[in-house]
Amino acid sequence: MNDRPTDRDLKNLFEDTVSDVVPGDRLGEIRRATAQGAARKPRRWALVLAAGTATAAVVGAGAALSQFGLPKGDDVAGPGDQPTAVAAYFLGQTPDGDRLYREFQSVEATEDAASRTLEAVRLLESSAGANDPDYATVWPDDSFLDVALNDDGIRLTISDEASNDAATMGTNGLQQAVFTAQAAVGETLPVSFMTADRMVRDSVARDNTVLTPVNISDPAEGHSVSGVLTMRGTVRSPGTNDVDDVPWSLRSTDGDLALSGVAPATGTTWETTANIDSLAPGRYVLTVSNAHLDSGTTTGTTTDTRTVTVR
Repeated sequence: MNDRPTDRDLKNLFEDTVSDVVPGDRLGEIRRATAQGAARKPRRWALVLAAGTATAAVVGAGAALSQFGLPKGDDVAGPGDQPTAVAAYFLGQTPDGDRLYREFQSVEATEDAASRTLEAVRLLESSAGANDPDYATVWPDDSFLDVALNDDGIRLTISDEASNDAATMGTNGLQQAVFTAQAAVGETLPVSFMTADRMVRDSVARDNTVLTPVNISDPAEGHSVSGVLTMRGTVRSPGTNDVDDVPWSLRSTDGDLALSGVAPATGTTWETTANIDSLAPGRYVLTVSNAHLDSGTTTGTTTDTRTVTVR
């Protein structure tokens, strides 16, 4: 029997909370934090909380650390000793226009949620930006000046330039900041935008319709791998049907097909592995896709890609 619309809405809301508010895709982001090049500020390794609701984000941290063989409890290094991972949302092209793609990046560790949130939203500024060259941002440099948090919401103080920019104040620009700030805080609190002397947008809620239909979380862009390639990410139906699987392919940079398959999807997440022992060392492009269906007819396909190096 098909889910009633109200059941589907509740199910999707819960899964969106799990997969988007609290960063739940883990291994690739830890790898990337250790492998980041000198183009950005130095990074060592990042800690990412296990997926869950905002409450689970607090109680699940110890479990996540032990799962990855990292220290927990009194052995966890304090702020300043290691970076931490945050989710930043960038814009990428789909058949239905630009949508939000999530990418994990590392920032300086801090116990202060407002400081962590400010560091996260500053990743959206043009001089920081995404590691994936397919992603973009509409926020100019020096857009985000301050963050204040309370039980009722998140307040972002932005520059006068950003407040008068049609792109940043448009739906996609606002939602970039909303999703990024909420993920850093771990709660779906409304986000307000203000300058030093005036409110610009009050209590902006998250809009799940601007999320991409398919997103790769692991592997990270530029990741080096051998033996087994782990692939995971998020998926959403552009229509009314649930997505059962996510097609993937791995091609050489010359376009020759090396491997392909289908990753099973559960709710709004997908995951699979592939043995790559037989592949020649070199750079490959991983592509995942999600077809847009309208009454059984494909009207377009959204893709996401990552470049990886096989050792």
